[in-house]
Amino acid sequence: MFSCHRAARLTLEQLERPLSNCERLRRWAHLLICSLCRRHNRQLRGLAFLLRCQDDTTLASVMPPSARLSPEARSRIAAAVADRMESA
Repeated sequence: MFSCHRAARLTLEQLERPLSNCERLRRWAHLLICSLCRRHNRQLRGLAFLLRCQDDTTLASVMPPSARLSPEARSRIAAAVADRMESA
């Protein structure tokens, strides 16, 4: 069976590169049966969306000031994600 660890890793890799058909199929099948990985996938995609759109003026005008990330927070998050990817 496809492990949660591998599914989570493919979810991260999907943000950086297109997955092969086999990888996509295996990840999709795992997400069908694993609610925790579905939640992880949803949260990660939401975080990636917010980080990409942080500088977008339309999104920034809709978000309350308390929900906006400071440049320092964005750099800390990016460094933590990069560090986590290198150690995994």
